[in-house]
Amino acid sequence: MNPKIRAAIVEAFGEIDKTLHTATILHAGWEDDNLGWVIRFKDGTVRGVSTRQGRPCPWSVDAMEMSALEASASAQSLRVAAQLMSEMAESRHLLDSPANAEHLAKSIAQACQGDTA
Repeated sequence: MNPKIRAAIVEAFGEIDKTLHTATILHAGWEDDNLGWVIRFKDGTVRGVSTRQGRPCPWSVDAMEMSALEASASAQSLRVAAQLMSEMAESRHLLDSPANAEHLAKSIAQACQGDTA
């Protein structure tokens, strides 16, 4: 943990006993930072802490779950994009005929439905 962030967490929540876990958080925007921690404090409490623009804030289980869902949706979307690009590279099809345009439209529709077979 960055010493500056650690000092800000100590100031906001109290003395840290042990960082139990560091998680990478993926965000669609720029407001939030990309790390969160599960921390045991010297008073015995355990809490989730993340940062927003470098400032510590509580990180709830609900927020952790939402981040996991967002990351999963992003990963699926990236897999679809990569598959479509691979298909286009393998077939070297450009939209030069109605048949090619129809194939591309069908591939996109199948990928968006999760049916990539």
